[in-house]
Amino acid sequence: MDRKGFIGGSDLYKLEHDSNWFDLWQIKTGRREPDDLSHMFNVNLGVETELFNMRWFEIQTDIMVTDTQVEYTKNWHNIPCKGTLDGVLANGNIIECKHTSSFNNMADVLDRYMGQIQFYMWVANKPAVHMSVIFGNQWETCRVSQSSQLMDQYMALIKEFWEYVRLDIAPGIREKTKIDWSSVDIDGLSIRDASKENAFVDAAHTYISTLDYAKRHDASKKELRSMINDDEREVYCDMLAVRRSKNGSCRIVVNKESVNG
Repeated sequence: MDRKGFIGGSDLYKLEHDSNWFDLWQIKTGRREPDDLSHMFNVNLGVETELFNMRWFEIQTDIMVTDTQVEYTKNWHNIPCKGTLDGVLANGNIIECKHTSSFNNMADVLDRYMGQIQFYMWVANKPAVHMSVIFGNQWETCRVSQSSQLMDQYMALIKEFWEYVRLDIAPGIREKTKIDWSSVDIDGLSIRDASKENAFVDAAHTYISTLDYAKRHDASKKELRSMINDDEREVYCDMLAVRRSKNGSCRIVVNKESVNG
């Protein structure tokens, strides 16, 4: 596949996770061909299961796939960008199909492909991507919304890399850029940083400070219940009583005076 002269969705992983852009630069400047993946089992498996993946998505969600292998192009600041989408859905969103190991989970998949799917939404001007993922022999889906703030960070990487292509200067070793995507809306749900919310922080401090007491409380409750014999309906002291019900379960009743005192 010719990948010279443009930025594609699959390039985003290398731009973010690789400290050495030299190989990608060689491909984009035509100095070398992309790696031949036609002999790779996992690549072929993903290709062969893609249509089944889409059909299963339609069955499970009642959202129809209206078109497949749709190409979108955009010229951004004289940087040619191209995205080939697995499919477009009847609701106006994108479907992206993946087939991965059963040892992975959706967070792993999103961590690897977030740059790619945000790029696809941007280049195609679509609001969301539905991930349809086969994990071994299990299937899962989620809806990922477009994030302009996140895409701004990916676009900064694209712009930085393309300068090497434009100037025909080989890039050197650089520090990896790990982009935090935790704030992205997944299935209509977001993550909120409450670090500056006093009520939440106070409640968190209380929870942490009482963890040990809670563990000791549960242990003492279990111990008290174990002290009532099978032929006893109640064992008590001034502070509390352990009482057995007709069904055999035990409950602890605290003397309110001992608590108030």
